[in-house]
Amino acid sequence: MLRSIWLFLFVTAASCSKKIGEFFPAPKSTKDSLIVITGDGNHKAVVQYDLDGNFIKVITHFRGQNYTLRGLAAFDSSSFILSTDWTDTLFKINLSGEVSTFYGSNQLSGAIYDVERGPDNRYYVIESDRIEVFDSEGNRLSSTLINTTIGACTLSGPRGLAFNSQGQLVVTNYTSGEILTYDVSRDTASCVSVVSLGNGPYGIVAHSNGKLYIGTFTDDQVYETDADGSNAAAIYAITNPTSLVELPNGNLLVAGSTDDTVVQIKTDGTQVGTDPFIEDPLSLNIQDMLIIEGEE
Repeated sequence: MLRSIWLFLFVTAASCSKKIGEFFPAPKSTKDSLIVITGDGNHKAVVQYDLDGNFIKVITHFRGQNYTLRGLAAFDSSSFILSTDWTDTLFKINLSGEVSTFYGSNQLSGAIYDVERGPDNRYYVIESDRIEVFDSEGNRLSSTLINTTIGACTLSGPRGLAFNSQGQLVVTNYTSGEILTYDVSRDTASCVSVVSLGNGPYGIVAHSNGKLYIGTFTDDQVYETDADGSNAAAIYAITNPTSLVELPNGNLLVAGSTDDTVVQIKTDGTQVGTDPFIEDPLSLNIQDMLIIEGEE
């Protein structure tokens, strides 16, 4: 019955045949929001929830269009950046649903995955076995491209990006099973460390406690590690953890793309509550999550 109600809500919202650039009414509050993107081909939805896991609305969707939704990064208190594959594009999306192209060019091509905003307010985007860099106005910074091999770091199927407590860029290498750390404080990135984690690392979040939390596909675990990926300890089992975010209370949200759920766990791996934090017809094959901090 609950799923039927959720499906009715989604169909009602989607029945307007909203295209890119059309939008729903603006939200009435500036509270923190959880943004979720789905890889389910029937939805390809960008969905807003509150931080209790309650559905707010479908912000926009790419159903019937040649886009695969991949990554999310914050822009400001009311908008964010979305990376898409196939039609390789970076979009800027407002919580009101307004969609504009942040960057779209044949210079961004290949397998697009995560996007992350750095402490320098630049945007780092996985493009096959490279990482492209853009400024806050959507200009491609060709001189700061992180190429496949820099020093001891070799990108091999990179999937997730995070900035650790030292402001260094950390990359999950899905194919090689390595965690790569780069110093990006200068225009030319340098390799800081390579740590072998194994198990197909994918989603990653840098926690305020200085630790990294990394989801792995081969053994379906969430690991707690040091800021460079070392000293890994498995803390929670979930199938195909694609994305992790930190809640304001320090707990973690973990998305399992096969289970089509989001769970809340403490940093010691204890699940909060017995029911999923989110489980509805819009949580299918979640690719990434992002918390947008509202204005006071």
